[in-house]
Amino acid sequence: MFPVKQPSKVVVKTIDGSEYSEYLEFPKGDPREPMTIEDLDSKFEGLTSGILSKDKQADIRGIVFRCEEMDTAEFMAGLKI
Repeated sequence: MFPVKQPSKVVVKTIDGSEYSEYLEFPKGDPREPMTIEDLDSKFEGLTSGILSKDKQADIRGIVFRCEEMDTAEFMAGLKI
């Protein structure tokens, strides 16, 4: 199926014998399987927790989601840690 599709399957087997599986033909973030705002927020928080304060995370998140309203200098200045 590759490169038209990039299938992935994961199977998790627990100690008690339960089995859980998930199959995707396209990875999350692919244009055919786009990330939601909630997905983006979760990924951003996961990658920046322990590095940025909650306030700074909120500041950067706001800047990124408003970037089309800013010029380059304003955008870059807002990203300073």
